Amino acid sequence: MQNRPIIKHSSSNFDRILQLISYAFFALLWGATLYAWYSLPDTIPVHFNFKGEVDRQGSKNNMLILPLLGSFIFIIISLLVRYPHKFNYTVPITEENAAKQYANAILMMRWLLAAVMIILFSLVLGTILIVQKIDINISYLLLPLILGLLSLPMLIFIIRSFKLK
Repeated sequence: MQNRPIIKHSSSNFDRILQLISYAFFALLWGATLYAWYSLPDTIPVHFNFKGEVDRQGSKNNMLILPLLGSFIFIIISLLVRYPHKFNYTVPITEENAAKQYANAILMMRWLLAAVMIILFSLVLGTILIVQKIDINISYLLLPLILGLLSLPMLIFIIRSFKLK
């Protein structure tokens, strides 16, 4: 890896909005899980097929997997954005383009974090609603969420990186 300039990044308003969204959905993820915990039966749906039908049941302890995974992802990405000079980039980083490339990469990571928190919260909420016998087909929500919040923006940020050469 080349020696890259270390630049202090100043957050834009959009950066701060994405951080707030991440914090809010992280809190909702844990809040919904803990709030529902005591009313959940001992056995809950833990997996759904492509039609949105429950195809596996398990202990309500499985409900903790998504918030714990979310916590791990939240901590890792929150730490990673502090070191944009260590990221992999699609273009060579120079003194001239470092600030723009770092800002783009940090924004992409913050978007990714917010998207993951929204998706994990949606999965927890969907499970809670299904347990409460509220008719919801989680598969109709999941695919658009993943494509809309993860895939398309990642492609946009990568293309933007090339344009910021």
